[in-house]
Amino acid sequence: MLRWFGIAVLCGIAFAYIHPIRSYQDAKSKVEQRETQVAALIEKRKKLEHELELATTDMFIEREARTHGLVRQGEILFLVQGIERWKRDQQR
Repeated sequence: MLRWFGIAVLCGIAFAYIHPIRSYQDAKSKVEQRETQVAALIEKRKKLEHELELATTDMFIEREARTHGLVRQGEILFLVQGIERWKRDQQR
């Protein structure tokens, strides 16, 4: 009888540790996920800071202005159309 009581006590102790161990594993998994997210956000921040540095340069500002059709004083803007059709004709 004492042997069965000892086995029951050991089973009870083991059963009592199951929930805390599962909680620990879940928390550890969540921490690893958050660390991965933080690392990705740090990389994204570095990329955005680099883009911000580039955006303040004169070359970038001029290039962006030209994409919007702006020209410097004394320059002439030419709009070229039909380039895709011309490329297809050249390939034939």
